[in-house]
Amino acid sequence: MKYIQFWHKWLLTVTILIILFGILLMVPNKPELFDRLFNDHIETIFWSDTPITTGIVHFQRWLYGVLGATMIGWGIMMAFIIAIPFRRGERWAWYSIFFGIGGWYILDTAVSVMYHADFNAFFNSLILLLFLPPLLFTYSSFHTKQRTSIMV
Repeated sequence: MKYIQFWHKWLLTVTILIILFGILLMVPNKPELFDRLFNDHIETIFWSDTPITTGIVHFQRWLYGVLGATMIGWGIMMAFIIAIPFRRGERWAWYSIFFGIGGWYILDTAVSVMYHADFNAFFNSLILLLFLPPLLFTYSSFHTKQRTSIMV
């Protein structure tokens, strides 16, 4: 029982971090660390031979805002799935998280690699690594014929 509680809390924590990161993306004036982690890489890939204009800065802020809002919505949905049906041991919740994360990872990482945004592919891999252990270690709890309730 405590085993499932640990992974449940792990997933909720990761999901809350995703929501907080989405909020950070929506903030127009981000910390300098954000520039070092993201903007510097993006600008090198897409605007290496072009000066960063006001239009580009506005485009980046809009794009980060939309991405942040999407991450917040995705995170809230995941948090509810993790907090209620996953915690109850409902098999569909495990599959929703597994295929949702898997689909996102494959598609987002493929597009990132295609455009040489390797830093984003690396970032995606870190997020995947945060979701995989709970999913792998709880697999048997969701996939036994005679499941007992894992409600905590």
